[in-house]
Amino acid sequence: MQVIKIWDKFGHILSGALLFVALVGCGRGDAYILAPQHWNDTEFLVEIRPGAPTRGMNEFVVVATDIKGLPGYEYVVSIKMNTANDWNQMIQDGHSGVYRRAIAIDDPQNGVLMVQITHKKEQNKQTILSFPLARHMQ
Repeated sequence: MQVIKIWDKFGHILSGALLFVALVGCGRGDAYILAPQHWNDTEFLVEIRPGAPTRGMNEFVVVATDIKGLPGYEYVVSIKMNTANDWNQMIQDGHSGVYRRAIAIDDPQNGVLMVQITHKKEQNKQTILSFPLARHMQ
């Protein structure tokens, strides 16, 4: 009887510890998150990894989510810094609404990330969103 009580208490502690580890592991880590923007009932959130933007190569992750909370996977997404001439098409992670690409940043304090979004089926549906690197979510 005493063994069952000890095991029951230990099981609750172990379950709590595992839940804590899972929640911490699923966080955004050191991502630097820019304020989200909306277009065509879709929210576009930009993360810079591994942290605050620095001079040189930085990884950008664009997450597209529609108003129902479903992944926005029907887009072709390209990015560039405001001083660059060429668009760099992002790589889409399946149908998850997540797009990734690393590009260089020359001026982390004053730079603006330009995000070109084109609907895959309706190519005339296109926009460019501007994300100042200095305006992020706390």
